[in-house]
Amino acid sequence: MSEPGDDTPRRALPPTDDGAAAPGSGAPRSPRKLIGTIAVAVIAVVVVVAVAWGSGLAGRLMPTPTPTIDPVATYLAQPGDLDGVREGSTWTEVSTSTTVEATTPHPQCLLLAADQTIKPASTLVRTFAPADGAALGLLHQVDQFESEEQAHHAYVARLTQLSECERTTALALSGVAVSGLSDEAAGIKLVLQNAADEYHTILISRTGTRVNIVDATAADAASDAQPLISALQLVSARQCNNGGTCPSDVGVAGSAPPVVEPRLAGRCRSAPDHPGRRRVARHGRQHDRDDHRHALRGRRSDRRGHRAAAAHLPAPRRRRGPRPVRRG
Repeated sequence: MSEPGDDTPRRALPPTDDGAAAPGSGAPRSPRKLIGTIAVAVIAVVVVVAVAWGSGLAGRLMPTPTPTIDPVATYLAQPGDLDGVREGSTWTEVSTSTTVEATTPHPQCLLLAADQTIKPASTLVRTFAPADGAALGLLHQVDQFESEEQAHHAYVARLTQLSECERTTALALSGVAVSGLSDEAAGIKLVLQNAADEYHTILISRTGTRVNIVDATAADAASDAQPLISALQLVSARQCNNGGTCPSDVGVAGSAPPVVEPRLAGRCRSAPDHPGRRRVARHGRQHDRDDHRHALRGRRSDRRGHRAAAAHLPAPRRRRGPRPVRRG
């Protein structure tokens, strides 16, 4: 019914779609819209979970890229590694070789890599000189092998060559005993006797599949092994990340020269940067030859004396037989 005095007719509100209540009525929403909202939310959650799971799966299936390693910068000695080798002087790089040729510098007393019985898969060589121009030189060579077993046999062969060189080419001053540097290590101090003597401190170590050779050359006296080992310790610490024993509690001491079987070594060569070097026999062998000559001279003197004595002896009397018996 209309209010008194209000002639405007009243119309009923039209029914809402899907039975939805009129705005402000407080009635629940349509079930169809509610289901749609829930479906959208579920799809969104599924998409998020799928993306996250797919990213983790891709990370597991795709291998992590291996970082690129520069062998020269990692496995060879760097000028900074040699700061403590000579007090008050730095070292500069003279040459670096990644392939070995006939003119490539190589350590004294050792065969070329190509002439070794067990040939390395790769060889790196770097030489250094002191910045102050002193009469010193240092060579670092790294031979890498296919396995640690090959590297061990190559290490033993090089020690053998040092021993053979000490017998035929150079005079050994002392050995170098090393502990804690790597899987195995040793060295020797020797002098090459010539018109001008040349001193060498040669160290050999093995870290995993790599054999390191350090040859320090000097004109006046053999270089101290301790600073060289300290420099090699920095190199070994980088190499052992690729296998082998890392340095720990490194010790250096003097010892007798390495004693190994010389028959395994073969003849050693002079380095190419010292052409025409004359090999000098060891004093012991020279003394043996002198003793042999003296013995021969003594035998000749004995024979001469025997002949002289025989010339002054009276002639021996001839022995006569029995006299014949006369008859008659």
